[in-house]
Amino acid sequence: MARPLTLLLTLLLGMAASSTLLAQHYFPPVEWSRCYGSSENEEAIDIQTTTDGGFLVLGKSAATDGDLINAPFGSKTWLFRLNADGDLVWQRYFLNGGAPGNLVVTNDGGCILGGRQFTKLDANGSIEWQKPYPSKYVLQTLDGGYALQSTNTFYQNSLVIITKLNEVGDMVWSANVAGTDSFWRSYQVNTRFIEAADSSILVSGGEREVEIPESYFTWMAKIRPDGTQTKKNMYRFAEFRVDPVGKYIGTVNSITPRLIRCDSTLFWNNPIHFTVTGDLELNMDATTVVCGWKAAGHDSLSNGTITKRHKDGDSLVAVMHGGSRNDKFTRIALTLDTGYIALGLTNSNDGDVTGNHGKFDIWVVKFRQDTSVHPLPPPVITSVNEVAAIDNITVYPNPTQGQVHINLPAGYHDATLTVRNITGQLLQTRTAGDRHTTLSLAGQPQGIYFLEVKKNAQRKTFRIVLN
Repeated sequence: MARPLTLLLTLLLGMAASSTLLAQHYFPPVEWSRCYGSSENEEAIDIQTTTDGGFLVLGKSAATDGDLINAPFGSKTWLFRLNADGDLVWQRYFLNGGAPGNLVVTNDGGCILGGRQFTKLDANGSIEWQKPYPSKYVLQTLDGGYALQSTNTFYQNSLVIITKLNEVGDMVWSANVAGTDSFWRSYQVNTRFIEAADSSILVSGGEREVEIPESYFTWMAKIRPDGTQTKKNMYRFAEFRVDPVGKYIGTVNSITPRLIRCDSTLFWNNPIHFTVTGDLELNMDATTVVCGWKAAGHDSLSNGTITKRHKDGDSLVAVMHGGSRNDKFTRIALTLDTGYIALGLTNSNDGDVTGNHGKFDIWVVKFRQDTSVHPLPPPVITSVNEVAAIDNITVYPNPTQGQVHINLPAGYHDATLTVRNITGQLLQTRTAGDRHTTLSLAGQPQGIYFLEVKKNAQRKTFRIVLN
């Protein structure tokens, strides 16, 4: 029986959510949907928005036909560049590269990949340099360097290693996050790691005694910039982020997948009505967008599914996309026009899916601007003196060629300055140090940036244009 092809659901999970709240949120319509692939099955790994509004897509394939132009024989990592309309611009192939788990667009417009070695590419996909550090997951750190996550497995034990590199790929330090030389302890680690605003690296995982299943416990590891670390008990997330006030929001793929907000305290724990969750992203207004897929009936078919959640965890809206066969979303990212780009797999060729090449293709869906997302409202300030202080901040020049001067009121020398790009990516954070200070956006692409000045409960955000 045919399934709904594009289904828009408005879900109330709990009597506390009002119809007024739901009316203020919607999920934007599809701008375009494209399939990329061949006569063989492809694998979709990651997607990232580029600094000019296009996209980089990472996948795997063993094919040499279809969209894989001039591809070498054999299994290979497939990296391709799309413009803002989804047209192929260029593609690159990497043989014997291991299995990279993600890609990261770097501040200079290039990207980095893991695998059997760590690879830095420029904006045209040409290799700038490679380092002999095997890794599954990679990220660029706030200081312009890099961090790698790798696993060394022997017997039933896995050593989970975080390696910090400088901006040219030389090792700074390496730390075991989980694992010892014991044969009797088993470790499981989150699929991806992230960097917090204080430049520490966060890894979600768990461990147990091999022969004592009930000994399993889960944790969040925090590796400081000097390589030292601490752990505390926490949920083992499939994917997670840190929200604007420093709390963790993540997905847990249990029998009923869940979205959880916590630190040492559980704030909320709400079900997500998916079969499996994939990626998640945080919006500027602290809403969370989660992608995944949902089985359709008992015929093992599935639709790609996305849900948007209120900052309190309540469901605002959910959408399902696909055709009459199997469609899955595995990654989602914010776009420069404040929309979304979703990555997945499909073997459908009807409904919302066109242009399938024969089997499972890489499926990319661009959603239009989300006009229901607005920045968080300013904090409630009751003191007249506080109102005067928070409003007496000047930022200039704006637009800027790179240097931004900030004049702060008395008592704000210890305010926290945070810079993000339009997709919400954290670029830098530091203490002001003085009432008159300067930030540099040198090396960043032209566009819109957000500077937040925060002191205690007061904060103000400035929109900066970089020319």
